[in-house]
Parts: sequence; C-alpha cells; structure tokens
Amino acid sequence: DKRAFLRMYNPERYGDVIHRFTLEQAEERGEVQSGVELGSSGTLTLRVDMPWKVDGELIGYIEFGKEIDHIVPSLSSALGVDLLVIIETSRLDRQKWGKGRALMGHEARWEELPDRVVIARTIERVPERLAEFLASDHQENTDLLFDVNYGAQHFRGGATPLYAADGDKIGEIIAMRDFA
Repeated sequence: DKRAFLRMYNPERYGDVIHRFTLEQAEERGEVQSGVELGSSGTLTLRVDMPWKVDGELIGYIEFGKEIDHIVPSLSSALGVDLLVIIETSRLDRQKWGKGRALMGHEARWEELPDRVVIARTIERVPERLAEFLASDHQENTDLLFDVNYGAQHFRGGATPLYAADGDKIGEIIAMRDFA
C-alpha cells in the first residue's frame, strides 16, 4: 500500500504513505523506475523504486535514494564554472527545509533570494546583480545569460530550468565563470 515499513536512515519514522512520482510510476508500470525528486526537506534526491516480488507476488517496493548535492563541487571543478542549484520556495515548507539544512550541516538562508533558496553552491554568496536577475521575469526571455560583478570578480553565466522526475519545474541551475 506504499506505506513506509523501514527507513534505514531513520528507523523511528515509519507507517506513512509515500506519494512520490517514481514510486507511483513503479506501481503503475510494474518495473524499476528512477528520477531526481525534491524531498520534503528540500534536498534533490536520485530515487530508484523497484517492485519487490516473492514467488511472483508483489509484496511491496524497495526504494533507494541518494542526495545529489555532493556532485555539485565535482561538476563545478570538471566544467571550470561556479554553480548554484536553486529551488523555488513555493515548492518547500520553510520549517522542514530549515530542519533539513541543519541536519545536513548546512546554513539555511531562506531570505538570500526572493522566492528561491540555494540548496547547493560553489560560491559563498549570491552576487547582488545575479539576485536582481533572478528576481526579474527572466524566464519569459529566450536570453538567459547574464554579466555580474562580485567584488573583484566579473561573472558571465546562464540559467537553465531544473525539472523534477515528474516534469514539474522546481528551480534553476546557474552556471557562471569569472572573467576578471
């Protein structure tokens, strides 16, 4: 019935019904499904859901999940750019997000951007001009490129929409490079 039986990372939390796209797809299709989903604490998680059968009879589902924020520094290094992964605050519960950030040892900066939060970053602060760009209606423009100064740095970059496994737009990935 998609009711959590055991969470290996939190055994005390069980019994709730899980409503996630990848699990719904695994149930509907009867096969392994995977995708990146936004967790209740605001983490981007790669999930893999698999029907669990014994003697040909479905007895439940096994779900594996791994937060993907750890790949941002490696990706940044490989590409030679700074990265920001930004989620729309309308997709989050502020209190749960704050608790999740604390649990992961990250600072919760809800007010850093209007209507968005940064969940992964390779730059300490969002440059003011970039925050202005994000606050503008840039999503309606075909040109998602920007130039911003940040102290002695001069960044050029771009924004690309970030979609969850269900196809919903949940935020943006910002890539920028210092040309100073």
